[in-house]
Amino acid sequence: EAARAPLGRVPSIVPGRRKRPLVGRVVSAGKMSKTVKVALPWYKFIAKYRQRVLRHTVLLVHDEHGDCAIGDEVEVRHTRAISKRKHHVVQRVLRKDPAAAFLLANPEYSVSNAARRRA
Repeated sequence: EAARAPLGRVPSIVPGRRKRPLVGRVVSAGKMSKTVKVALPWYKFIAKYRQRVLRHTVLLVHDEHGDCAIGDEVEVRHTRAISKRKHHVVQRVLRKDPAAAFLLANPEYSVSNAARRRA
């Protein structure tokens, strides 16, 4: 028999806040082992000007297999604490960044190499 909701409450099919996956973009990868930094965009409404301002929450996320690169769009979910600041894991990579893939294949086009050539 299905679990019953408390009186006056209808069971929801929408997952709870911690179980709901979040979608963000990788802003830093490869500097820490099995960890990437993911920026999650959200909007803050400024009532005085009636405008939305784009903000970002930056999370440290556990990347077990190391398949994330800068610019990738990833789905992240909450988990138990892995370290002091790391409480999320990469569930899957939604979209690889084509520019990052090109730079990995052709390192001579990277910005750091161009800056070295000018100096």
